Amino acid sequence: MPVTNLTVPHGPRSVVDPGGSLQTLKDRAAVGNCLAAAMPRLVDGLRVLIVDSNAESAERLSKHVGLWTEGHRLATNGFEALRLAATQHPQVAILQLDLPWMSGIQLARHLRWDFPDSNMLIVGVVEKEDYHLRESSVASGIDATLVAPIDLATLDTLLLLESCLKGTSTITEPRDYEKQ
Repeated sequence: MPVTNLTVPHGPRSVVDPGGSLQTLKDRAAVGNCLAAAMPRLVDGLRVLIVDSNAESAERLSKHVGLWTEGHRLATNGFEALRLAATQHPQVAILQLDLPWMSGIQLARHLRWDFPDSNMLIVGVVEKEDYHLRESSVASGIDATLVAPIDLATLDTLLLLESCLKGTSTITEPRDYEKQ
């Protein structure tokens, strides 16, 4: 089944073609081997910054990402996100685009400016399909755009691919927070 709510502009990232198959423009063999070894598990060690002003969706996303990596942080606005990013140096940022005070697009520009050498994957989250917003997000340095509510399998795939491309680590089983 093709992923229809994902847009990835050109560059060394993974893409989903119209037929629904996952491909990458960089290190195709390495990513394929990593996917084969790790699916449906993700790779621990990836530093993820989640920025969402909606407490319920932020908590849901944080809890899900926390199953895979302890290196995630949660911010509720752009200013808090910039403070966290300065200490965490995230490898992935998941940004709600309609944040209060500073939009996700403005935040993405700041992250690209503050971390020019990081090759951070920035994922924007929108409430509905909007061509102009997607165009603006690409121009601001956002690598992929997902439509809320986020399909968690799509997010897992993006995180796994980014882990493989960055070479972070150890393959782990998801943490079971029910037993803790």
